[in-house]
Amino acid sequence: MDKVAIINSVYEFSSTGAMTKQLYEYGKAHGYETFVFFGRGEKSGDDHIIRIDGKLEFLMHKALSLITGYQGVFSNSATRRLLSALKKNEIRKVILLNIHGYYLNEKKLLEYLKKNGIQTAYVTPDEYPALGKCCYSEKCERYKSGCGDCPKKKSYPKSLFFDRSQTIFNRKKEAYQGFDTMTLIGPETNLVKFRESPLVKDKPMKRVSWGVDLETYKYEIDGSLYDKYGIPKDKVIILTVANYSNPRKGVKEYFFEIAKRLQDTEYHFVNVGYDGNLNPEDIPKNMTTIGYMNDQQELARIYALSDLYLLASTADTMPLSCLISFACETPVCCFYTSGLRYLADRDNPAIRYCDDISVDSLEQIVRNTKKKDSESMNACRRLAEDEYSVEAFNQKVYEVLE
Repeated sequence: MDKVAIINSVYEFSSTGAMTKQLYEYGKAHGYETFVFFGRGEKSGDDHIIRIDGKLEFLMHKALSLITGYQGVFSNSATRRLLSALKKNEIRKVILLNIHGYYLNEKKLLEYLKKNGIQTAYVTPDEYPALGKCCYSEKCERYKSGCGDCPKKKSYPKSLFFDRSQTIFNRKKEAYQGFDTMTLIGPETNLVKFRESPLVKDKPMKRVSWGVDLETYKYEIDGSLYDKYGIPKDKVIILTVANYSNPRKGVKEYFFEIAKRLQDTEYHFVNVGYDGNLNPEDIPKNMTTIGYMNDQQELARIYALSDLYLLASTADTMPLSCLISFACETPVCCFYTSGLRYLADRDNPAIRYCDDISVDSLEQIVRNTKKKDSESMNACRRLAEDEYSVEAFNQKVYEVLE
């Protein structure tokens, strides 16, 4: 029986955690002995799902990164545990997701995989493999010439004092050099950046769209949720599922601002994943805020009762929240930028693109939104089934390991 190890910063939690779980379960169902090694979160009762990093080590790694500007060079104990487990279990096939996140020494991991000829499928939820310290390049093109003078020094992974982007870039270059058994996997928006990066432009690449579980995420209305969360039945519901505290997601800058402008109208806004600390009186009266939701079936029903999913991010690759919305038959509105422009064709009723990155432009789209109809709902589900099935995604990832 072939053995496969999946390595990610988290398991189950967040979009990459969900992806990790799906890849794990697919592997088990298709004859692999599958392991997961992750950095932070709750431990699992499954002895094949292993947390390698302790809370104290994670905090030390994060603190040292903040102070020194270096990242991915700490958590040496966690990395030793990981490499020891790979060797002990004679694992020859590995799936990488996020190897940033303050939980391992990434250069030691990559050098081990390279030295031992481990077949490696590097699934790329962001652009990190092709950049210096950053996860998203946005408008910056310094990665094309080796980074340095980083304009995002204080963005995640954050450094308080020093710009180490060029050093980190060079360390990645050393680790990637001669790593002939690694294939990069991602949506087209990532591959465009990868082809421009001196780090990985010569590596094998495979274009794969992310996938969602179409059995979990589907159209199903639960009328009790209106009363449970205080969502009015007679309003046009505008949903976003994103952290208020993450500037890249645009919840504070765009979503809340539009809600404030459209108070006393037919629109009601719902923010799932709200992690702000605003006083209740500072939250628009036409908004329902819900914290992080573990119950994915209930989350799917909130998507289903919504009339528009509004993602105000300006730098996502292929956000799973949009794919989930399609599966739950709710149209998506987003900026025509980064990887978002690859979600669907402009003439597809499942999507409404906003060309101008501004509150005014998004507001106008919301003002033109009515209760969703059968045409847009059917288009959403068709798109999910044709392009964004998790089964197809998992299959394509495992094909790289054959």
